[in-house]
Amino acid sequence: MGQVPLATAQYDLLDWVEAKACATYVFGLRFPENDEGARRVGKVTAGSTIGGGPPNADAADALYEAMVKLPAATHILVPNYLTQGSGLAVGNHILFGRQCAVVRARGLALKG
Repeated sequence: MGQVPLATAQYDLLDWVEAKACATYVFGLRFPENDEGARRVGKVTAGSTIGGGPPNADAADALYEAMVKLPAATHILVPNYLTQGSGLAVGNHILFGRQCAVVRARGLALKG
């Protein structure tokens, strides 16, 4: 199979940003700690995340917060996720406790 040539593009590589989102879980129900309510970037929304989508709802909220810090970005590159929780969990699902996710990502701004 032949290779498809990609169009060239002008772009600016933006700085790294970091953002954090936490939630409390009661009976498996998630209560975000953000006063404005949860805003999320996830698998059901179209987005320009290059390098991997968020693994859970807390990471998705953290990714949104990172995107807010990069208003000039048209794409988010290489997001790295760290999720830590405490409490009672069954598998990867917290029943009672608290979980926080930190995302570190870099922005890319296409020109023209």
